[in-house]
Amino acid sequence: MNDAQKLAHEIQSPLTSLEVQLRTLIEESPASTAIENCLHEVEALKSLVTRFLELDMPVAPHDPWPLSAVLARIERRFRPIAETRRIRLEIDPTEAEARGDPLATERILANLVDNAIKFSQEGGLVRVLVQHEDSHLHIKVSDEGRGIPSEARERIFEPFFRLDREAPGAGLGLAISKRLAEAQNGTLQLDGTGKVGVCFLLTLKSP
Repeated sequence: MNDAQKLAHEIQSPLTSLEVQLRTLIEESPASTAIENCLHEVEALKSLVTRFLELDMPVAPHDPWPLSAVLARIERRFRPIAETRRIRLEIDPTEAEARGDPLATERILANLVDNAIKFSQEGGLVRVLVQHEDSHLHIKVSDEGRGIPSEARERIFEPFFRLDREAPGAGLGLAISKRLAEAQNGTLQLDGTGKVGVCFLLTLKSP
């Protein structure tokens, strides 16, 4: 753990304490907009610290596990969000098994699907496609959004890099996802030309 991550750990504890106290104040004074605004800012800071610490999250090896279980959780989590935004979410069924850490893989896919929905237009399609080739699983997450400019493609996995400075988030999701993929002896890369939509390719080991 480097010095920045040690500092983040130290910040996390007082933020949690402050969050609890603010929630108590809101219960006692539910009409206080100022307190609610303070709580919102604390939650945002706490989320940023948590995301930063995920850059150093340990990845545990597991016996082969069914990818379908992870995809089912992703679908349950994101289908209501997609439907609210009138975006089609298609997750192809698969019986494939993977090696690595299922929790880390779920975090990667959650980041990718969340981004795909966030940057899709109403009526667009977000798709998760699984292909099994030899001893590898290739998981593609694609959307029909505005794509990624060529000048940004080389920086897309840099920590804190953001295509849209107005969009919520700290620009850590893809950096975390790439590190989690590599920690499982896998890869995460940007696939395709980026002219129409975005496609990310996650490759993992399979039995």
